[in-house]
Amino acid sequence: MAYKKFNIYEGVSVSAKVISLAIIIGLIALIIIISVASRAGFTVNFDTGDGTVVAEQHLRYGQKVAEPQEPTREGYIFDGWYKDKSRTMKYDFEHEKLRDDITLYAGWQRADASANAKAEKESVKKDLK
Repeated sequence: MAYKKFNIYEGVSVSAKVISLAIIIGLIALIIIISVASRAGFTVNFDTGDGTVVAEQHLRYGQKVAEPQEPTREGYIFDGWYKDKSRTMKYDFEHEKLRDDITLYAGWQRADASANAKAEKESVKKDLK
């Protein structure tokens, strides 16, 4: 069976058979890469600062991080997990999926500051009535 030849450059031609083999090899390579990547594991670290230790989690690409038990810290109230050290972006355990190794940072509020904020909120509610 004669395969059609394609001219790539002047004086350079490739048969349809070679092109077909190149495509097949490329697809096989892509399948292998996707297979390996989908099994690759990622680590989620939990930085609690001076709070109690929270065990790291090992997950695969696309899995959701399980929200761990809240850490504790003397004189502070736990305020959630954050994606950044400055604790400005809360992590959404329900919707976010793992795509890389990450570290989540515990947010903390001083217990007395939290109590003061709650008292002020109650005071404002009473004033509005």
